[in-house]
Amino acid sequence: MQERAKLKGYGFPYVMDTTSDVGRAFGATHTPEVFLFDAQGTLAYHGAIDDNAREPSKVNHHYLQEAVDAVAAGKTPAVQETKALGCSLQLRSK
Repeated sequence: MQERAKLKGYGFPYVMDTTSDVGRAFGATHTPEVFLFDAQGTLAYHGAIDDNAREPSKVNHHYLQEAVDAVAAGKTPAVQETKALGCSLQLRSK
């Protein structure tokens, strides 16, 4: 993923939760699973990126993009939580 992030020119940090402490603290259960916070640190959106993880051409709702747009405009997202779609997370033992 670090190579891909560099290749794609991602302008945000890429980190790895090697201890699973972050995933456990957030209550994450799937990958991918999104947690979007506003400027005050309040959870504004939690869940899936969109409504079709398997076929991008058939996405009807871009949940994360809609939530980011709302938060950037100082508003509360219309949809604040969805079911995360993806593989179950395997958190490391403590």
